[in-house]
Amino acid sequence: MKKAIFIFFIFFLLNLSCKKKPTTWQSSWTAPLAHGELSMNQWVNDSTISSNGSSLSLDFNRTILNVGLQDLISIPDTTINQTVSPALSLTIPPGFNIVNEIEEHTMEIPGVELKKIRVSNGTIDIDVYNPLSTPTTYSVNLPGVSKNGVEYSNSYLLPPGTSSNPSLVSESIDLSGYEIDLKGKDGISYNKLQSKLVVMTDANGSSVSVDPSFEFKVEASINNLLIDYAQGYFGNQVFSDSISYEVPYLNKIVGGLVDFPSTSIELKIDNSMKVGFSSSIDHVSNINYSNSLINLQSNYISNPIYLAPATGSWNAITPSSSSLFFNSSNSNIEAFMENLGHRQNISMSYELNPWGNTNGGWDEIFSTSKINLELNVQMPLNIGLNNLQLKDTFSFKMDPKINPFELKDAVLNLKTSNAFPFSCRPVISLLDENKNLLYSIVSNDSIISSLYGTIDPIDGIQKMESLVQFYVSEEMVKDLSNVKYVEVDAVFNSIDPQTNLNSSVLIPVDAFISFKLTGDFNLINSY
Repeated sequence: MKKAIFIFFIFFLLNLSCKKKPTTWQSSWTAPLAHGELSMNQWVNDSTISSNGSSLSLDFNRTILNVGLQDLISIPDTTINQTVSPALSLTIPPGFNIVNEIEEHTMEIPGVELKKIRVSNGTIDIDVYNPLSTPTTYSVNLPGVSKNGVEYSNSYLLPPGTSSNPSLVSESIDLSGYEIDLKGKDGISYNKLQSKLVVMTDANGSSVSVDPSFEFKVEASINNLLIDYAQGYFGNQVFSDSISYEVPYLNKIVGGLVDFPSTSIELKIDNSMKVGFSSSIDHVSNINYSNSLINLQSNYISNPIYLAPATGSWNAITPSSSSLFFNSSNSNIEAFMENLGHRQNISMSYELNPWGNTNGGWDEIFSTSKINLELNVQMPLNIGLNNLQLKDTFSFKMDPKINPFELKDAVLNLKTSNAFPFSCRPVISLLDENKNLLYSIVSNDSIISSLYGTIDPIDGIQKMESLVQFYVSEEMVKDLSNVKYVEVDAVFNSIDPQTNLNSSVLIPVDAFISFKLTGDFNLINSY
């Protein structure tokens, strides 16, 4: 309802100049300015509002943390270098196998002991150098690096080179879809990448002489590696996160009180990684329009929640879960919500493998594995409003003198049909460029709550018709050129017709407010 009030008043002020008809000296005219309707239908069943029989309920579900494999493990760019030099000076005959060696290379991943990974994206750039003065074949194998069960192997025929200026062949390989075994030669290590180099001279070439200065070299640079599966021990990682976000429209509240029903807020944590995990909610607070800060208080705050590793594999993962329910018996959740904080702050900390390496380094994280933190709020919209004051400001520019007519004064007529169980008293204020008050346009009328109305026999909805009138004086009109901002101020109450006191009321499923804004204008000829 607040948005509707803002819209139709601003719509009027912006369109005032184009609603005049020709006149000779002075005339009074009535003209339509705006009309519309606001209901709750656009929020029903969109994970915000749901129908609960004849009334509405808040059905709020939001994910506030979603951590996956790539958030926990980052593979740094790695260069592996396999260089072999002869121990003695000797002559190599044609077709001779000069080198046949396997080497291990350590991938520097601090705190993480990986046995196996699968690559979703990344490249390996291979450079092969030949120092011999005869064509030479280099066979490069990467034991344990395979795709669809086929181990990576490639042969390169290099032209003749020299010891000081070896010939070079380069290749870039897309590693997407490759699995990499990192257990090393012995099969029990971790973070170990293997390479095998076989060098053979051309069988149709000539004999060549070599000495210890000759280098048979392969360089491989692994870049931009992203993974979608990992096996190993992922370390005892401890990290924290702070979330601060604004709740729309609550920053427009400048006064008054709201009474919410007793409710329960669920904080659900799912762990679909085959890794032990703990989480701690360290701090939750909100700040309202008057900078009043309230902290959520509960035994759940600052006490770790432990989750066992998930079970299953790939798309058949069964996560471990835990739910915390904040209610009026174990927290100050009701006071926390009624503070109407527009700025929400949450601080949390997390620990991977809080019990250490209990699985011998055989933990697994899949592409679908997540640590997910979800906030669920469900409560009937049984709300009490006590002078809840909403205020918003809009830029404004208008010259009241539109040749050949000039606006003298006006009366704005706001006709409403209200099916919300709230009353509203709106006020329009005209502000200068420094947002100082110039004029307030106050009405003695209010938009009356539907509870004072009757049930429409056609649609079965209880509604109340109201007329709110605002007088725009001649003095205000003459000063419109100094008006740079318009402030709309609305005060809401939920009054019980039986007691004439504020009380909590349910919002009906079909609640709406429709309005029609017209103007009675006194115009004079400007010549």
